[in-house]
Amino acid sequence: MNQQRSSSVRKWISNLLFVVAAVSATVLGGNDGLVTLYLPPWRIDLSFNLFVLISLATAMTAYTMIRAVSLLLGMPERAREWRVNKRDRNAQAALRDAMAQHFAGRYTRAQRSAQRAIDIWSATPDLAVTQDNQALAHMLAAASSHRLQDRTHRDAYLKQALQEAGRGKVLEEGARLLEAEWALDDREAGRALQLLSDLPTGVARRTLALRLKLQAQRQAGHPLDA
Repeated sequence: MNQQRSSSVRKWISNLLFVVAAVSATVLGGNDGLVTLYLPPWRIDLSFNLFVLISLATAMTAYTMIRAVSLLLGMPERAREWRVNKRDRNAQAALRDAMAQHFAGRYTRAQRSAQRAIDIWSATPDLAVTQDNQALAHMLAAASSHRLQDRTHRDAYLKQALQEAGRGKVLEEGARLLEAEWALDDREAGRALQLLSDLPTGVARRTLALRLKLQAQRQAGHPLDA
């Protein structure tokens, strides 16, 4: 395959050189024009063909130099963009690793990966990060902290997730439901019922919300309401 490709490239270059040679012989072969340059006290006589070649070479050289200078001046900006994109890729990879580790039950590793993504985004102000990504990272860190029974960090992560999720978004609804579920795990039935009552009507009618409400009523000792 590579040999066939190399052969086709050589054939294409040969055809191109043949066309260039034919056009040059046709256009420039019978041209007897003369170009005279006066640079007092000197006078320079050039054939028209040589003048055309020198002009083309000068134009190509000038374009190459301008292009090189432009690329050289733009290198710092391109290097900055490359560093920012690399940090974004690292943060996204850390977020994906946090999700995989959490679902695998490796909660300490999941918390560390989520925190690493958060740290990268926080340390890169030039990085355009969506609030959904940051909210998801904080929710994963909060969920892992809850599994580790680390309530202090769990509540801090969850509070940050709620601030970043935005009002009325799916992530904000998920964070509210998680908060109610964790209140049940903490044996705080009254707080869970209060959190569930604060949910929007559409969210409160979902199956998960109704199941949490049933568990909270049972835990609170309200069999009739359950």
